[in-house]
Amino acid sequence: VELEEGIEGLVHINDMSWTQVVKHPKQLVKKGEEIEVKVLEISKEDRKLSLGIKQLEEDPWNTMSEKYSLNHNMNCEVIKVLDKGIIFTVDENIEGIAPIKTISDDIRKNIKEVIKVGDKHDVTVQKVDSEYRKIILIIDEYAAEDIEASLEMINEETSAPEKIEIPQDVIDKIKEEDSNKED
Repeated sequence: VELEEGIEGLVHINDMSWTQVVKHPKQLVKKGEEIEVKVLEISKEDRKLSLGIKQLEEDPWNTMSEKYSLNHNMNCEVIKVLDKGIIFTVDENIEGIAPIKTISDDIRKNIKEVIKVGDKHDVTVQKVDSEYRKIILIIDEYAAEDIEASLEMINEETSAPEKIEIPQDVIDKIKEEDSNKED
């Protein structure tokens, strides 16, 4: 991005959109197009400017769990049918996934014949994970019989790893070895 004649900066693709996965800048901007940017970092020694587009607006994921609360119902369009689940457009540039484990076995076997891109389905929000930027959905008409168990498995898979407790004697031994190395 040229700010002035002779002064250029870089907008990294990760700083282009809060909600879209940008693989190439041409998805959002055209060469020669005038855009607004925010200066994120100035590196005097490298003579580089880091710029951002998405930083000009509030991160929508900060309020996503308020907008799409647990058990919120809506009608969404299928945009992808994947082995791991069905991807829906929830809102402009916001996607949600109905994990394959939440879909009944009989539908799962013929998923690509039953659910097609462009179809609209009633879905229910099961989880909004702002940290990992995911909305977990259930397709109401095709929900697995034991949906509670399926959701529990999904929550376990997407939750943070468990912390392990290190015994005090191991900590003491490590500290002792570190202090011996310093001597």
